[in-house]
Amino acid sequence: MKKIKLMITFLVIMGAFAGCATKQNMEGSNVVPGAAGMVTTKEADNNNTSMTVTVKHLAPAQKIYTGATNYIVWVQPEGTDTYQNVGALQVDSDLEGKHTTTIPYRSFKVLVTPEMSSMTQSPTGPAVFEQRVMRQ
Repeated sequence: MKKIKLMITFLVIMGAFAGCATKQNMEGSNVVPGAAGMVTTKEADNNNTSMTVTVKHLAPAQKIYTGATNYIVWVQPEGTDTYQNVGALQVDSDLEGKHTTTIPYRSFKVLVTPEMSSMTQSPTGPAVFEQRVMRQ
C-alpha cells in the first residue's frame, strides 16, 4: 500500500511539472544594446513546442535596418543550416513586442532580424537577438 501511495504521489508531482514553461534570455547584439529579449517554450499538443518571443526596449525596425518594415522571428532546426520564417514580431509604441507560435521542433535556434517584408524566405537584416533552445 505504501508503494502505491508513493507511486501516486510521484506521478502527481511529475504531472505538475510536465507543463512548465522554460524561459531563456536571448542574446542581444550590439545593434540594439539596450534591448532585452526572452524566449519561453513549453510542450504543446502532439509533442510540438509552443514558443513565445518577448522583447523590450527594441527600436523600430526601420531605425535599425534601412528599408525594414518589421522584425521577423526565425527558427533554425538543430542539424540544419536553413532558417524558417515563423512570423512577424510587432513592436508597439512602448518598444515592446511579443510573438507566439507552435513549431514541431524540440531543439532549435531562434533568431530575430529586421526585414523589408514579412514574407521574406531567409534572414537578410542583422540579427538583433538569437538563442539556442533545447526543450526537455
